Amino acid sequence: MGTAWISHLRQHKPPRAGRRAARGRLLTVVNNLRWLLVLAPIMGMATIAAVVQGLTLPLVALRFERWGYDAGLVGLNAAAGTCGILLLGPFLPGLIARVGLARIVAAAIGLATAALAAMAALPDVVAWFLFKALLGLSLSVIWAGAELWINLKVDDAHRGRAFCLFTLFYWFGFACGPGIIGLAGVEGPWPLLAGGAVMAGALLLLRVMPCDAGCIEETSERRRLYPPLWSVPLVLATALMGGMGDGALPALLPTFGLAHGAGEAGALALLTTFVIGGVAFQAPVGWLADRMNERTLAFACIAGVGLCMLALPVAAADAALRLPLCFVAGGLVMSISTLGLVIVGRSFSGGLLAIVSTWFSVLYEVGTTVGPVAAGATMVQVGAHGLPLTLALASGIGCVLFLVGAGRAPKVAGGRDLPLQPAP
Repeated sequence: MGTAWISHLRQHKPPRAGRRAARGRLLTVVNNLRWLLVLAPIMGMATIAAVVQGLTLPLVALRFERWGYDAGLVGLNAAAGTCGILLLGPFLPGLIARVGLARIVAAAIGLATAALAAMAALPDVVAWFLFKALLGLSLSVIWAGAELWINLKVDDAHRGRAFCLFTLFYWFGFACGPGIIGLAGVEGPWPLLAGGAVMAGALLLLRVMPCDAGCIEETSERRRLYPPLWSVPLVLATALMGGMGDGALPALLPTFGLAHGAGEAGALALLTTFVIGGVAFQAPVGWLADRMNERTLAFACIAGVGLCMLALPVAAADAALRLPLCFVAGGLVMSISTLGLVIVGRSFSGGLLAIVSTWFSVLYEVGTTVGPVAAGATMVQVGAHGLPLTLALASGIGCVLFLVGAGRAPKVAGGRDLPLQPAP
């Protein structure tokens, strides 16, 4: 019986060619997933930074309210986080080139951890402005480093999906931040100390980054502080518009809903639907970005946001219309900055890639600050419709800038994926 069974197995043994084909398919899958392994540490650190951001934004608002301060001071404190990166941004590529990306990110993690510990030790409004600025600078450096690392290490065939995955991880981390408040409470040092412990854990991921996570190759381009002139319209259109949408809509959509009689539950449903749309669009947008012209796709997203904003005042009174519209608007808005980073990675290389990528991050932060302020001021002057009208106007300007910049931007023929040189 045993001999017959062995003979049966030998007779039905897969042919050698079939085994080779199966082995080849397995190797293809492994090679296609290798970019994920390369990016896993830096994406993990960026996600942890998003957790801290999701923790501190609502925590500061709740603490300031209990201390008796108004919403205006809360907004100023949130804006303080962008001041540091605006000052450091022009010099960041040179620092990365001289010190190395891994060391810069490690310093940012240490500074963020120290800022959280200082906020826990000194619950004072003036001190919190200073420490929030240091924290915002640190988190922005981590995100800028992550975006640069992704653009340097991912080829064009996977760049769109890589940045969409980066965006998904960011929002996942941001959503986890309020959970720390739920566990540790609002008062006392514990939520900030918990955030500091989470932030310090990012140093463990830094230890498993590839050994070539150093600085950009030595070129004369790295000494520049500003991107080339022809790239400015493209960077402005995608970074500034993406930042304005990401900053203004999550902050003011609930206010817009309340003004149109949606009630608290309905107003929060607008925000929830907006975020769900942004997350749901990432996979298809990333897939499309790797298979079609990313500039055409980015222009379509900017124009689509403008159309959604023009339609929002008309649909605001009907939940059956405003919720689907917020879903689509969320998907388009959150795709603009993702596609902008893909454009940067496919249009630049070497030292220029570091410069333009850093300026993209700086201008995105400007957009997240300017967007809520401009939309809020317009809402005060003209009512709730000021939110969609402000973003519709910004989308129109973004479309013009994009058309001007896209016609001048050359495509890099080769050398997109030059490796980073180890830091000395």
